[in-house]
Amino acid sequence: MASSPWDTSALGKLYLPERGSDRALALARDSIIVLSSITPVEFASALRRRVLMGELTVEQRDLAYQRFFADSRGFQFADPNDAIRGLAVKLLHSEPRIVGRLRALDAIQLATAIWWFERATASNIEAGAFIVADRSLREAAVALGLAVENPEDYE
Repeated sequence: MASSPWDTSALGKLYLPERGSDRALALARDSIIVLSSITPVEFASALRRRVLMGELTVEQRDLAYQRFFADSRGFQFADPNDAIRGLAVKLLHSEPRIVGRLRALDAIQLATAIWWFERATASNIEAGAFIVADRSLREAAVALGLAVENPEDYE
């Protein structure tokens, strides 16, 4: 079974019905999910924003986060270590293919995916694609040559 880094934009599709949810669920069944340790905070923020916009009730938010928290016991997490933080800064400051496309947390997500793919290759771990629905982050990953899958492309 392949290990695939997931961005919060794609992960949320596992817990809320939206465009790409069916494909995200299929991908989740067929891979080991790898997340940056910032993802739980980013997911909580996304849920909060949807409550404030009137798209979710507080009860729906709490249920989605509880389901994520229960599932997260089976996920692999990568802490933003020195290598990931350094790569994120490099991506933001000097990577000509993506300068201007990323926000801070997106840079950490992208650096985590790059770090994971390097680690998987070095350890002979079967790696899948970077699972991401956020357009700017996806475009940056593609510009850098990463294998990318967008669950929204299937609906």
